[in-house]
Amino acid sequence: MGVYPTQLLFPNALRGGQYLRTVGVIDSSPTPGTFQLQASGVIASWMSFVSVDDQSTPQSTVVAKQGPPSMVALRMTVPSAAANGTYHGVVQITSSVLHPGSQGSSNQGIKISDQIPVAIVVTGTQTISGALLDASSAPQIEVGYPMRIFTVVTNTGNVAVHPSIHVMVRRAGTTMFDHVFQGDLVDPGVGPRKLETDWGTTSAAPLGRYQVHVAVAYLGHPIGNRALSVQVVPYGTLRRQGVLEGLRLANHPAVGRAAVVQATLRNTGQIETRPVFQGRLYRDGVLIDGVTSQPVLTLAGASATVSMVIDLPRGGDYRLNGTADFDGFISQSRSLTFAVGIPWWSSPLPWLAVVAVVLAGLGTVVVRRRRRPGAADNPPAGPGASPTLERHQQTAAP
Repeated sequence: MGVYPTQLLFPNALRGGQYLRTVGVIDSSPTPGTFQLQASGVIASWMSFVSVDDQSTPQSTVVAKQGPPSMVALRMTVPSAAANGTYHGVVQITSSVLHPGSQGSSNQGIKISDQIPVAIVVTGTQTISGALLDASSAPQIEVGYPMRIFTVVTNTGNVAVHPSIHVMVRRAGTTMFDHVFQGDLVDPGVGPRKLETDWGTTSAAPLGRYQVHVAVAYLGHPIGNRALSVQVVPYGTLRRQGVLEGLRLANHPAVGRAAVVQATLRNTGQIETRPVFQGRLYRDGVLIDGVTSQPVLTLAGASATVSMVIDLPRGGDYRLNGTADFDGFISQSRSLTFAVGIPWWSSPLPWLAVVAVVLAGLGTVVVRRRRRPGAADNPPAGPGASPTLERHQQTAAP
């Protein structure tokens, strides 16, 4: 296994503050492994583990495998009564029990683990600092489409902040749009964050070139500004184009359950689109249903994944053929095939075997019941003699 970083440091932490760091785990074994995360030391009660994607979801285990590391977030919450000073703790990452794989070996197992030292420096002094790393927008947009402006910021202070993003759009010396947005909360020390602010009312905007000024501040402290140029062009000017990169089965379907199919869509055009997967589902070569995904916003040059749920009331060989519609541009077709097994109780062959066994048993009973009572008590007199004839002779000899 491998873990990173080798140590975690929270400098200039504020009493009552909350801070996040990312922990990565790699398992180099052929099969995925489950790892338990625990905190120890003086600040064990300050530490908790949450999902990287949703900080409201606790996560005490992580499943790791070969390839990119599996991520979990360490959340540090400093008590409001903590005194200034440096505090220490440890993040312990331990595997589940590994049992021997060879036959005839003992039933004992082992665990592997690693530690990440943690240090937090509580100063009690609020530090507000950061930087505007980048600001960007599409160079051209069609009239009626939103002007999406992306800013990349970093928080190098010790206080979580909501950035104030001031966007001003001007054309030929006239201000067309002027608004201050409040961005999502940015925790200190978590790396660059990408934020989006939109001018969404461009349906009545005159065609031409616009100047965009972006300025970002943390709690009134400016951290940077950028100037952009965007051109508004007539509807239909920009090319719609895309690729259906692949179809994959995301679960192990069974009869009576559903299959989850994921389609990967890549926008290779010049404008954002909302592509839709459209397909036809076959079972044993017979068309049984149409499959359509929900549209998903995909910016120019970006990819998106859509999921579709397909009911499987019967077993058989399934094939899904389909294309992606990128706002009128139809991609090349792709196919996905998968087999769904038939339960033994729904197949006629096992039941025919059961019926054959039952009939054979009934035939044996019938044959035995047709033998005359007492036949075994009067064996034939000699080889080839008939028992019926022997009884007749004995009766006719007074």
